[in-house]
Amino acid sequence: MGELDEQTCFDAALKYGRLRRWCWRCFFGMLILIVLLYLAAVAAHAFQLDLNRKVRGGLFSLFALGWLLCWMGCMGSSIALKNFRCPRCRKRFTLKRCWGWAGNRCLHCQLDLGPSAITKAHAEVDL
Repeated sequence: MGELDEQTCFDAALKYGRLRRWCWRCFFGMLILIVLLYLAAVAAHAFQLDLNRKVRGGLFSLFALGWLLCWMGCMGSSIALKNFRCPRCRKRFTLKRCWGWAGNRCLHCQLDLGPSAITKAHAEVDL
């Protein structure tokens, strides 16, 4: 394990945090779109709305397109998280084998890239 300068650690922590936020936002976006689609269907049934077939198809297509984009964002960021390399040991940051969830510490060298590492590195740069 080599030594790591503050700027490299800070940049890696920012990139890692961005990937995690992107993954969670896309995941919750998928859930929200499913709930909205369900609520729209319930409201249409409750108010006995007789929507045109093209209008129903267009609305469903918008929901499906939004869900698909969120799914693609979630999968892409998940793959990027699984392939993220630790700046210190250059091994995969979150995986020992094939499974695991993205934590804040490297599973190999215990380097912390969580929010505390960002604030600590940012404070050292400001000094």
